[in-house]
Amino acid sequence: MKYIVKYLLRKEIIQLLKIEDTFFLYKELDKRLILTKDIIALNYIDESPYPSNESSTVAIINQEKLYLWFFKKTKKTHYLPESLSFYRKIVQESSNIIVIIQGKIDKTIIIKNGFLVSSFSKLSISEEDLLLIKDEYGVSEILWLRDEEYIEVLDSSLDFIKISDLLSILDIQFDFKKNLTSFIKWLSIPFLVSSIVISIILGMYSYFIEDKNHILYDTYKNSQLSTIKIKSKIDKYEIENKLFTKLAMEFRYVDKGLTLSKILKTAKDLDMTIIYLKIYDKDAHFIVKTKDRKIIPLYIKQLFQTELFEDIKNLSSQKQRDNSIEVTMRAKLRERV
Repeated sequence: MKYIVKYLLRKEIIQLLKIEDTFFLYKELDKRLILTKDIIALNYIDESPYPSNESSTVAIINQEKLYLWFFKKTKKTHYLPESLSFYRKIVQESSNIIVIIQGKIDKTIIIKNGFLVSSFSKLSISEEDLLLIKDEYGVSEILWLRDEEYIEVLDSSLDFIKISDLLSILDIQFDFKKNLTSFIKWLSIPFLVSSIVISIILGMYSYFIEDKNHILYDTYKNSQLSTIKIKSKIDKYEIENKLFTKLAMEFRYVDKGLTLSKILKTAKDLDMTIIYLKIYDKDAHFIVKTKDRKIIPLYIKQLFQTELFEDIKNLSSQKQRDNSIEVTMRAKLRERV
């Protein structure tokens, strides 16, 4: 199958559709249906992020599950989504996995119970994003890939594309019961059939000869996936360790919500204004604005009285045009007893 797909790509009959250029939608169907582009446009076009006159779709049905990729309409009409090809390969090894591809733009592919349930891109996937994804989809296994590793795996994944995928991508639909008579008549034209078959075989064989030198290299690339998965598990434990360390810091110091509230309320009671406030693991950085410089020591004293702070420093003060003063401060949070 890989050689058929590569032949179609080479002849520009189909084109790869990047994850970052699509909006993916996963739907569960009541029963298996034959969906034409017109039916899809009628039922799902409102869910496209693009204007209806600029939106196009690739639709694949997989065991009563509908995969939809929305993208901006172009001159090309036939596209093979990268995430579909990648999914077809990865699902052979794991039916529940989150794949993060790290590059200039991070890409995410999520497989649950053997189905492709999500595919999206984001400038950067943070640890918090990953926790939310794991919680939302109930999937714990994570595979991290660099962009160059993803490209290598993607190339070998073309071998796992199904005939039904290509038929959907090329908008070729068969209703065998309805078209059986026509199909038999078509088969009765031997010259036409032979010409088509010979053309396809020659094209595939030509590409096979051209690609033969890369077979060993492809085998090497396929073997890399196991090594990559081991590395991803190590990365997973490192991320979890960082998260547990961060969680431990949260419990080590006084409640940040209460700290935030006291800084704001004390300033308000003294007719002061907080114009900047940010709390880190063990420090609070904030800027207060007041028209009375003498009130600053009182503000610091009242903050100490809350017993939330171990140390409070006045880092700098700056006089403004309206004669007010902006004071930059840093307070170290007290550890829990």
